[in-house]
Amino acid sequence: MATSTNKPKSGPVTRWLNHLTSPLLVISAAVSAFPQLVGSNDEPTYSLAIAFLALAVVFGIAGYARGAERGPTPDSAMEYTDFVFAGNGKRHFTLSEDNISVGRRCAIPLKDLESEYRTVRWRVSFSFFLGWICLVVGLAFLVYGLVFGSEDIAELRRHPEQVETLLRRQVTVQVGDEQPVTGRVTGVWPAHDLPEVVNGELHWVHHQEAQLQINRNKKWYPLRDVIHAKADRTLAFSFAAIFGALALLILFSSWRKVEYAVFKNTTGVDAIAIARAGPDTSRFDLFVDELSRRIAQAKDDEGGRVD
Repeated sequence: MATSTNKPKSGPVTRWLNHLTSPLLVISAAVSAFPQLVGSNDEPTYSLAIAFLALAVVFGIAGYARGAERGPTPDSAMEYTDFVFAGNGKRHFTLSEDNISVGRRCAIPLKDLESEYRTVRWRVSFSFFLGWICLVVGLAFLVYGLVFGSEDIAELRRHPEQVETLLRRQVTVQVGDEQPVTGRVTGVWPAHDLPEVVNGELHWVHHQEAQLQINRNKKWYPLRDVIHAKADRTLAFSFAAIFGALALLILFSSWRKVEYAVFKNTTGVDAIAIARAGPDTSRFDLFVDELSRRIAQAKDDEGGRVD
């Protein structure tokens, strides 16, 4: 019987990754649908929010659905649970005297398996590839936030109805030959009448364009005097951080290869592979050795009945 001397420790990162992936995707969906949650004035992106929610559901099902497939077991049965993120997910094995079952839907008679097994080390290629995708997406958001650092003022002047997007952003205004003034927009008035005090009396003065208040000063500046506006990059940097963290977690958890004990059936085809990963990693050798012993015992019993 083949045994392996390399016994890697359990991977708690994969379990944490399984628990955190869906919540992170839900948070991303919330930020896409309600960008004001992170202080952004961007328009909601509902299609992106729906995509994040769909991914959250997929990862939730992949990570938890198989773990719930447990049923009552006899006293002589042994149980083992492995978990490989983005691979087979969580699987629950139940070993009885006559068969081994995976969850509740698959049971393999022990007499149909070979007691000799081999140990192999596989890397979950899909998870590794997914990690690189998340890393590229995170870098794309980061580059976008760094490169596109200013608002297109000419475009904004052609669409003055969007002036409210400048609220809480940093702008620079220059009136005539005066020194430029830089500050945060604390108030926005669309193009309409504004109250002004003239000779101690309050008058409503008609303005043809939007007005901006900077740093809560009493003076209001027309949109035409804005010479520079800092783009709102909060959303881009938020997505860069989320995808970057997710990519690092996925790449770190899928970098190492996972050890499997592979049993063949009597026709020489790989029938069952048990991973040294998950909550029962410390019982891997005990379970595999007991499975091999019971397979040999089942074959001896079958041979005795034939004789």
